[in-house]
Order: sequence, then C-alpha cells, then structure tokens
Amino acid sequence: MKSTDSITLQVIAERLNTIVGEMTVTLTRTARSPIANETRDFSVAIFDARGRLVAQSLGCPILMGAMKWSVEGILKDFRHDLHDGDMILNNDPYCGGAHMGDMTLAMPIFYKNRLVLFPAARSHQVDAGGGGVKPGGFNPEARNCFEESLRIPPLRICERGQMKWDIYDWVIRNSRFKEWFQGDIDAMIASCRIAERRIHQLLDEFGPETVVEALEYALDYSERRVRSEIEGWPDGTYEASSYLDGDGYYNFDIHFHATVTIQGSDLKVDFNGSSPQVRGFANSPLGNTWSWTFIALCGVLDPEIPKNEGIFRPVSLIAPEGSVVNPREGAATGFCTIHPGAEIAEVVTLALSKAIPNRVGTMWDKKVEPVISGIDPRTGKPYLSLNFVMMNGGDGAAFCHDGWGGLCITRGGMAYTTVEMSEVQYPHFIEEREFIQDSCGPGRWRGGPGVKTVERMIDHEASAALMVWGGKYPSSGLCGGKHGSPNRCILQRETGDVEVPPGRCLESQVIPGDRICIFKGGGGGWGDPYSRPPDLVAADVSDGYTSIQAAERDYGVVLDPRDLSVDEKKTVQLRESRQADGNGPKGGSS
Repeated sequence: MKSTDSITLQVIAERLNTIVGEMTVTLTRTARSPIANETRDFSVAIFDARGRLVAQSLGCPILMGAMKWSVEGILKDFRHDLHDGDMILNNDPYCGGAHMGDMTLAMPIFYKNRLVLFPAARSHQVDAGGGGVKPGGFNPEARNCFEESLRIPPLRICERGQMKWDIYDWVIRNSRFKEWFQGDIDAMIASCRIAERRIHQLLDEFGPETVVEALEYALDYSERRVRSEIEGWPDGTYEASSYLDGDGYYNFDIHFHATVTIQGSDLKVDFNGSSPQVRGFANSPLGNTWSWTFIALCGVLDPEIPKNEGIFRPVSLIAPEGSVVNPREGAATGFCTIHPGAEIAEVVTLALSKAIPNRVGTMWDKKVEPVISGIDPRTGKPYLSLNFVMMNGGDGAAFCHDGWGGLCITRGGMAYTTVEMSEVQYPHFIEEREFIQDSCGPGRWRGGPGVKTVERMIDHEASAALMVWGGKYPSSGLCGGKHGSPNRCILQRETGDVEVPPGRCLESQVIPGDRICIFKGGGGGWGDPYSRPPDLVAADVSDGYTSIQAAERDYGVVLDPRDLSVDEKKTVQLRESRQADGNGPKGGSS
C-alpha cells in the first residue's frame, strides 16, 4: 500500500530524471572522442537493485533500449559479489549487449549496506574495445564475434572504491585509439560518480524506503498508461514482412517476419518466420531485438509516457533461437545496432500499421556506411571516422505530416556531426551536400527528401569499408504510401567510378583526390499518393523536392511548366483514368 503522498513520489521520480540529465551533460563535456562529445552516441540511465529501468535521459534510442539487458547481465554475474564503490564494464553481445562497440559501465549504489540503485552509462567506443581484425570493430568479413572485437563480459574495473589499474590498463591498451577510448571511459566513470553523489543526497533527504516506493509508483504509472493505450487498439493478429539487402558478404535478401497480437491490454510480438542467423555481421542478439522492437512501439505511444521498466510489462516477445533476431552464442553482430535493427523496427511498424494506421511513422533508418581509418597528416595520429556527417537522409511520413529531410528521427538525442566539425576532426573535405530531387516516397503525406554528400580525401591514404543497405529494399511506405528512393554509394577515382552493390561491402584503399559519393535515400510516404492535394504537389515542385515529370508520374498531377500552376481538369482526368485502369502511382510498392 502507498504510504507516501503522490506529489512527493512524483517529485522523487523527477529528481531521478534530473540526475540522469546531469549524467548526460557530464559525459558530453568530459568525453574525448568525437563519437561521444560531438555526435553524442551514448545514453545514461538509472536502474534499481533488480535491474529494472527507472529513469533515463534523452540519448541514442538503441542504446537507451539495450542498456537494460547489459545491466541485467552484470547483475546475473555479480549478484552475490557487489560492493559499494564497484564499477563494472560489459560489452558482451551474449550477456545483454548488442554489438561490442557499445560498452556499458554500471555502478551499484549502496545506502547503509543496502543496494538501492544502479546508475549506468552506455557509449559507442571508437574501437569497440579493440582486439578485432578491423579498426572500429566493423568487420564485414567476420563469421563470428571473435573476429570483430575484444569480447568483455562483465568485468570489474573498480572494487570497493579502489580502481583495479591493471585491469583498467589492460582494457585501454587493447584499443588502437587509446586517447579517445580512455577519455570516453573516464567520462562514463565521471557520469556515474556524479549520479552517486546526487543519489546519496536524495536518499539522505527522503530515505531508502520512500525512494523505493517512488520507483514502484513510477513503474506502475507507465504500465497503466501503456496498457490504457493498447486497450484502445483493435484486438487481432497482424502480420508483416521486410527484407535486408544482405550481411555484407555471405547472405542476401534476409527475411524478417513479425506477427503482432493485440488482446485487451496485452501485446505480443512474434518473429517466427524470420530468416535463420546469417554468416556475416548482421545478426541481432536478443537485447538488440528487444530494443528495436520498443523503438517501433514507442513511436506509436503517447510521447509523454515515461520510458521506464513499466512500458515493457504489457509486452511479450518471441524470437526463435538460431534466427537472425536471436542468434546462437558466438555469431557475428557487428552491425546489428543499425542493420538488422532497422528492419526489426520496420517489420513491427508495418504490422502495427494494419491495426492503428493513423499512429504509425517511420521508426527506422536504412544506412549507407563509409567507415574510414588512417593516419591524420595534420597530427600524425591514427583516426577512425564513422562518417556521421554522411548519414542524414529523408525521414518517413506519418499521418498528417510530411517527412523531414536531412535527419533521421531514430537518432533521438544524437546530434549528427556538422560539415564544419567533420572537416576539423578528420582529413576529409565535404564538397557537396544537398537534397536529392524526386527522392521523397510518394504518399498522401510524402517522405522527406534524401541527401547527396560528396567527401574528398586530403593528403593521405586510408582504408575504407563502404557498405550499402536500403539499396535493393529502400525505406517502406506506410498505409498505401510508396517507398523512398534507394541508398547508393559510389567511389569516384581517376581510374573510374565504382558503385557498391546493395548488401555488400567494398573494402578499398583510398588516396588523395578520391571521392566517396553517398546518395542517402528519401523516406517512405504515408497513404495513397493520389489523395495528396494537387496544390501541395505543386509546392513540392516549386521547392525543388519533386520534378514536373514525377508530379505527373507519381501523383497524377499535371502542372503548367511556365508557372507551375495546376491544370485541374487534366489532373482530375489523369487520376480518374489511372484509378479506373488499376494503374496506381509509379513510385514503387510499400
């Protein structure tokens, strides 16, 4: 029974949210790598003594969702051997992790010898913990996780407040980029230490019993809100499929199937029917699959619902062992946080669109990934660029909203690197960056435009791994909307251009003057393109998003090329004749 008034309980819950906000600021300001301090590819959270998520700050959504499983792995291994002042690292894909590039640091907080809370930070490390065949842990040829990086199961680096410097040093020395890696690990430690101080202040003020009561209050509140939303959805079973171009080298046309069952306030997601695990590095461990499933679900829930353990309670998940969404221990997982993560969110959203069409939007992003490593001629130091500056593309449409261009909604609190900062950080020059005409997925509400980026190498040779997903299977449209334009990557050099096939990886040395040209596709549309008002199509043509030819081809809208006015009579005739003939818009199928 609740013994404390609701206002006090809510105040405590909000204090925890403030603490994770301060953790975020601390990590941003003290981290050393551009991945953390510029792009903010990290998340922080607070868990209770049972490993339940009780508070988190806005961060990278995939890390926000997956951290829970890493902390549970730490608790499982150290349940009877935790002490005040301990700090534990974990990047193991098969102990709650995703890919080994994402490392979690957790710190148990004791109050009068009682374990109460567990702040944690999870950050993408520049060399994935080191130890892999390729810098950064992205090894498209990997056939198991041991060819990707150094697998670090829950490992105590600080015990009872005393750093274990031999273990700490061993972890740091396994990275090719020690300065960045050490700086980021120290920033994660600082983030948890600031949480430790603030949590002790909170416990001193309210006492552990009241704080624990506030945690239960917050979790129960979120559960009630989520169940209330699900109860408003039509009961039934809804199915969908999506596809991944390939795993980089070995398997192609990888299938994802989701069956979503809604019954009262309960929701079940079943991935039976998905492809078996693949040979390459595009397998999704269970924690990653859970995380991307909830990215899709949170996209259709009221955004005001606190994102804590309570949102998980009404949902059950079935992911067959040995499948691409739950591989057996040892399978390669290096790219799972991007692909097949995107396809997991996509297939869950496509299934939900059949139940609640007016609530779904594009909660995924299909990537073109140029990973470049070399020696910066300006400093003589090694660098690794994940090229966040080239990742922005078109966002998908939703009911009543056109997609935005030049961003990706699934990055949450991440801030993609600007052109100017990219050129400061890396010996690369951005020659072009512009929207791509006719890249928006047609729909009643259209997708956002894709982005073309051209990057030129300067004064040095480097190794590049160029990977294309969403080339054969671009971003799906929703509820009758059509898919966006496909992703493309072209390596431009004096000897001729080389285009990277979808689902495959091109590994090559790049030299001064070589250019990497990325066409990041547009987002999918929502709804029948023929229901888009002609004046909005004309506005898109005026803005350069859509050509006159595409307006007629995809929307059945005829424009006067002199002033871009709508020829209403011809537009009505064209739309009616195509619909009568069963000839829909030509923008591709959802």
